[in-house]
Amino acid sequence: MSESEEMYLISIAQLNEAGIASPIPLSQLASALQVQTVSVNQMVRKLEDAGMLVYSPYQGVELTTPGKKAAASVLRKRRLWEVFLVESLHLATAEAEAAACRLEHLLSDKAVERLSEYLGDPVVSPQGKSIPPAQTEMEPVFALPLHELHAGYKGTIIRIQADSATRSFLATQGITPESQIHLQAKGSQGELLVTSESGMTTHIAAPVANCIFVGKIK
Repeated sequence: MSESEEMYLISIAQLNEAGIASPIPLSQLASALQVQTVSVNQMVRKLEDAGMLVYSPYQGVELTTPGKKAAASVLRKRRLWEVFLVESLHLATAEAEAAACRLEHLLSDKAVERLSEYLGDPVVSPQGKSIPPAQTEMEPVFALPLHELHAGYKGTIIRIQADSATRSFLATQGITPESQIHLQAKGSQGELLVTSESGMTTHIAAPVANCIFVGKIK
């Protein structure tokens, strides 16, 4: 993941941390990142395709579980660096925060745990913000295109690799990343009949079904 992508994820996480409920309006995210809204639109589409967030038209963005984990990982690195820079190098808090913002993208997961151990496994930053705990390694997620699954299959949507118009339509039907679906029937031309966890039943054409990747219900 690029440094720019990480910055978007942690900016959403920090807005949530500040008490702003999701979905976060794109204008507010743009303000936090000090960029133009058009730039936010482009990155949001990219991160949604990667399964890191969900965009609801006219409402805003919300991190998915993988997005939250990625943001927490970067924030853990940033705040551990802040502790080190303040306690070991005696930098001012503001100066340490600015430096940590650059260093957070450079440290490997293994190295950050060594840093945490060296610092005595702190749980708060010099600014009193919580340091996210270490994450265990994520298990690989089994996922197949929806059109390859048999009628009757129930599963959780892992990602949707489609254009924004298609994703917006699917969202109106309750079909979004991390939501559960039930494949009711398959037609002779590859079309599908799908029921979302909200109870809505939708006919999905074969090309669209090929863009929806589904895993097993947890």
